[in-house]
Amino acid sequence: MKRDRQHHKKRAIVLTQAGGFSGIDDDLIRHLADRWELRVCRLPPTSRAQRAADIIGSFSWPMARWKRRFADRASRRPKSVEGFRRRTRCAGRMLAGTDGEYDVVLQISALFAPGGDRTAAPYVLYIDMTAAQACRVYPPWAFPERERDEWLGLEGDVYRGAARVLTFNQAAADSVCRDYGVPADRIVTVGSGFEPSSIPAGVPQRETGMLVVSNDFARHGGNAVLETFREVGRRIPQAGLEIVGAVVEEPGVISHLRLGRTALQKAYWRSSTLINLGPVGGLQSTLEGMACGCVPVALRTNPHVGAIASQYGVALDEVRVEKVASLLTQLLLDEKGMRQKSEACRNAAHELYTWQAVVPRIDRALEEAADPHSDSVAERRFERELAEWT
Repeated sequence: MKRDRQHHKKRAIVLTQAGGFSGIDDDLIRHLADRWELRVCRLPPTSRAQRAADIIGSFSWPMARWKRRFADRASRRPKSVEGFRRRTRCAGRMLAGTDGEYDVVLQISALFAPGGDRTAAPYVLYIDMTAAQACRVYPPWAFPERERDEWLGLEGDVYRGAARVLTFNQAAADSVCRDYGVPADRIVTVGSGFEPSSIPAGVPQRETGMLVVSNDFARHGGNAVLETFREVGRRIPQAGLEIVGAVVEEPGVISHLRLGRTALQKAYWRSSTLINLGPVGGLQSTLEGMACGCVPVALRTNPHVGAIASQYGVALDEVRVEKVASLLTQLLLDEKGMRQKSEACRNAAHELYTWQAVVPRIDRALEEAADPHSDSVAERRFERELAEWT
């Protein structure tokens, strides 16, 4: 018994974490709610006691590297095996607390498994990158071998059990297939989006040549950015650098530890390029910056923004200060080329990377995953509603 989408929305459970995932949860959920009847289950944050237990349980020699793991933002992600299992148990309890009559589960991230009886409904994962990718870009001490192998095993089970794995980008899709053995026909690259209503209309001012938006300036190549800026400044004395996410006292540099939404949008409008020299991250700021005409500059190997920079901005094969400075100098001095790139970035952001563009792709994948399960759910619901009427 097929249901008419015009008269009855299918039902989905959204499993995510308190505080959200990559800054996308609320916008994604709001747009999906136009197409699905949603119930959102947010896993509670890790308590201080649990965090302390994870840290103690992960102890390994040498102590200096173990301490560094928990001082470096890259390693403070909740990738402990016990944390994975704890979140999985919590997810299972949350799913058990529903009536069971949902068509599909959408789980945002692979930091846990859906838990409970997986035969109750198919589940779909939505991820930005895999742990296998992280192991290739972070230093070896960030993921000790024993924990790494166990984590990769748990994460692989989640991928292989999913009806579909949706990814932000092709690099993540390739990793899910190659590193975890998931058939390619169950992996869909849907992209990620931004909310255009959060980008107020503005006029490009381009007062600042370079902009960095980062929650971890050092990890995102902060030192290389400063060296590059000094070199560009010798060639273009009027060039400026604006940093959001760190305080840096240096001539020609404007810096803010944090900015509100409106102030951040103004920073995008007055900048020509958005710089990210880190190995990962930066997708949301890149999309928002492009919507304001900022041209992205990033490592080609960055799984989040490398492909975007290759197509619309400047993609770097490596971080060599002199070469990066030469490319930036050439770009900033070419006013016509800069205007063309800026316009192409704005068009791409608004045509390809808004949630209005991305959510239909997610919707199709959820429909495909839900279809084999939907009829039995609909029949049970119809029988229940009929009994209530009679």
